[in-house]
Amino acid sequence: MRVSVRLLAQTNALDGAPISLFEVSNASPFAVLVGQVTFVEFDSPQMSPVPLAGGRYRVLRSGESHEDEIQGFTNDDKVRWRLRVNCARTEGGLWTYLRDLTVPTDLRSPPTFLHFSSDWVVPPPRSLQPQPPN
Repeated sequence: MRVSVRLLAQTNALDGAPISLFEVSNASPFAVLVGQVTFVEFDSPQMSPVPLAGGRYRVLRSGESHEDEIQGFTNDDKVRWRLRVNCARTEGGLWTYLRDLTVPTDLRSPPTFLHFSSDWVVPPPRSLQPQPPN
């Protein structure tokens, strides 16, 4: 399975909350199912991964990409972090029809998910971070 997770941009919303835009791309010769929960992982053994519920599974056909936005994520400790997504191979049947649909809970053989992560994101120095409006 060949899936990439890439940071596209970082900015701030009007209220000063940080926003990060990531792209998940499928370079596999088959479709993949992207799990509904992604995680933010930290480059520190003292910090546990933070689950970010996406709410829906996605099917990416071979060559397709999808952009995900993380809103309101802060990293006050200034530790490097990355986004992790869970993906599974899809082979015909029901899994190929799940594009943007919530997966039924009564499936007989759920897929085995593999983890794919972005490169580490280094927080900018505090002096370069946009400040929220007064």
